[in-house]
Amino acid sequence: MTKINDRYRSFLILKDIFASGAYSNISLRTELNKIDSEVSKSFVTKLVYGVVERKNYLDYIISKLSSTKLSKMDIDIVIILEMALYQIIYMDKVPESAAVNEAVKLAKIVNKRLSGFVNANLRNFLRNKDDLMKINIDDEDERLAVKYSINEEFLELLKSDYDTETVNNFLKRSMDERLLNLRVNTKKTTKDSIKAVLDKFNIKYEESDISIDSLIVYDKVSDVVKSLFKQGYVSFQDATSSSLQDYIELNHGDKVLDLCAAPGGKSMHMAEKLEMGSITSCDIYEHKINLLKNEANRLGLDNINFQINDAMKLNKEFINKFDKVLLDVPCSGSGIISRKPEIKYQIDLKELKELNDKQWKILNISKEYVKKGGLLVYSTCSILKLENEIMMKKFLEENNDFNLEKFIKHMPTEKINDGFFISYLRKE
Repeated sequence: MTKINDRYRSFLILKDIFASGAYSNISLRTELNKIDSEVSKSFVTKLVYGVVERKNYLDYIISKLSSTKLSKMDIDIVIILEMALYQIIYMDKVPESAAVNEAVKLAKIVNKRLSGFVNANLRNFLRNKDDLMKINIDDEDERLAVKYSINEEFLELLKSDYDTETVNNFLKRSMDERLLNLRVNTKKTTKDSIKAVLDKFNIKYEESDISIDSLIVYDKVSDVVKSLFKQGYVSFQDATSSSLQDYIELNHGDKVLDLCAAPGGKSMHMAEKLEMGSITSCDIYEHKINLLKNEANRLGLDNINFQINDAMKLNKEFINKFDKVLLDVPCSGSGIISRKPEIKYQIDLKELKELNDKQWKILNISKEYVKKGGLLVYSTCSILKLENEIMMKKFLEENNDFNLEKFIKHMPTEKINDGFFISYLRKE
């Protein structure tokens, strides 16, 4: 039986992503749960996300190394080469010889016949590294597609929405290391209390500029932070997402509906802030409802009702029943490519149009659930105007009983991880 070491485990995760279309975060989390060593978890996480994040660039180098077309290569061997190249180029603590030798060992396990091919190409790379790492492409779009590992359809969409500088900054920021964001559970504690704990253990942090209840923590997830999380004092939620609640005035007795609730950050945050009232948190899948219940238990929240509900179908029991309706619709995820880097080369115009139609349908169903004078909050983790500004413009043109009170678009910066869009619509 083959021993599963860190590189072999990374290989299995990457094959699951590239060959089976698995989500990187889910596939990675499944495998990390099988690992006890924090060092191993860190290595596997960095290697997997690194390869996914820079796949196009790594494949570009492979295409320069070998006369065999990439499309003709065994996918297992391509993944092994990608892993080795990433370690050599980006993981300074890994000796080049170790990256090559371990790649050859792995090749002997998955396809012994091609282990020599792996060895020859990697040693060729080491001899000619400086030249092979250069991107020798004249066409600007093709060069950017390789540099940032983004498909040309996604790049075209970005360029149609933003100027060149904004596009380049967005893509560059998406490859920066993510910051750890903590949302403080004000139902159980205060931000000052959490800051005091972090100060006590010399954990570097600062307050978020965009979310009242969020802290940016510069250390990795320490035992202290894990303990705070386990006790329900904090949650891991990006500040762009938790900022949604800051502009919602919750009143005594408010009834709130979170129509597409999983994974639950917005429902939980709202429940933490709501003094008297109730939240109905919905999802179409029972297993996700169970995850939401577990999260509420961790945070000590008892003011949430959980309900299986299909957002694509009108629920007559919900009509005109809610003071606030949260609608975080399924979206392209274009704003969270630093968290799910495979999105960069999976966005497809046809699928995006189908998704846009779905968003439009859910939006027009959800408007029926808002009381007169109530608030409809539409959000996406996308920066594409088709899913955001264009959607809102069309909705307001066709629904005279709704007014736009405010909209916010976050773009990644040095202190902001994700792109995020929020629109606040008041029903007259």
